[in-house]
Amino acid sequence: MADKLAIVTGASTGIGFELASIAAEQGYDLIVVADEPLIDAAAQDFRSHGVEVQSIEADLSMIEGVDELLRVSADVLGLAHQTTVQLQDRSRAAAAKLVNLAGRQRMLSQRLA
Repeated sequence: MADKLAIVTGASTGIGFELASIAAEQGYDLIVVADEPLIDAAAQDFRSHGVEVQSIEADLSMIEGVDELLRVSADVLGLAHQTTVQLQDRSRAAAAKLVNLAGRQRMLSQRLA
């Protein structure tokens, strides 16, 4: 296990895939997320760099997807990672809609209350 962790969304194809590949090449363990089954094949590619990879097939526009990412992140971060980065590939969304995971969870929690 590396002491560095990168969380990459949209990691199954395109820019997100390339960001995750670069992070893996630089020795980051990964949590990779996408809303399609291709994420598992992408995770296999990232593992070829000798890093640990957790893949999540989830739609982060839904609270269930965010909850799953938060659950996996908490489990992985409970291990000894000292450096964590988050790389978001949201090329299909307007920039004004981007928020970090904590902000998104807070927003969704307030809406549900």
